[in-house]
Amino acid sequence: MELYYHPQRITEASFSLTEEEAQHALKTRRLRKGDTLYVTDGQGTLYHCEMTDDQLKNNRVRVISREEKPAGQPEIHLYVAPLKQEARFEWLIEKAVELGVSRIQPIITSRTEKVYLRNNRLEKILIAALKQSLKFHKPVLEEALPLEKVWPEQGTLLFAHCMEGPKRIIVPELLTGELHLFIGPEGDFSPAELEMARSRQVIEISLGEARLRTETAAVVMLSQTHHALQMHQI
Repeated sequence: MELYYHPQRITEASFSLTEEEAQHALKTRRLRKGDTLYVTDGQGTLYHCEMTDDQLKNNRVRVISREEKPAGQPEIHLYVAPLKQEARFEWLIEKAVELGVSRIQPIITSRTEKVYLRNNRLEKILIAALKQSLKFHKPVLEEALPLEKVWPEQGTLLFAHCMEGPKRIIVPELLTGELHLFIGPEGDFSPAELEMARSRQVIEISLGEARLRTETAAVVMLSQTHHALQMHQI
């Protein structure tokens, strides 16, 4: 299945693809009138469709059927410091979507090197990853905020860091309710930020002995969480 994206819920019997999606469907994939295609609105609906007009600027697509896809449970929220190198953070966004994250919250910490993000570009990368990995719920990408302003009021808070002290590994028993995964910047969270986290009753997490880059640590944490959730279902 090749998946296309439409930015709003489709309520009419027919609709038009966006310019970018039409370009891909008609120029790259060479779809023609009568061909079928699949579209998602990023809100959990999969539309089985037929191309009824294959003109690039006046394309038209007919909805054959709709199917509601359930969202992954529990929701996974990723809190991660932006990176100085944009390409590395873009790679992280892509992989986070593939691994089923529900929400991405960039956080500004005392050691964050960059706070400016091109969210329009990141949204395009997010949507491309959504389609490539056949996801039907588009994750929310938030504006960057200081760490002290992002603490959730409910759910399980998993806080990965490299400082001394007892830590746990991610196991199924830890994963209850909404999951909030915290990854610090290059150079880790500061001791003051760790104390702030402890006051929020976080679960301190170890990702292993190796010192990981921020984007690697985020992918490892998401992967371990995904694996633990699968184990919990067995």
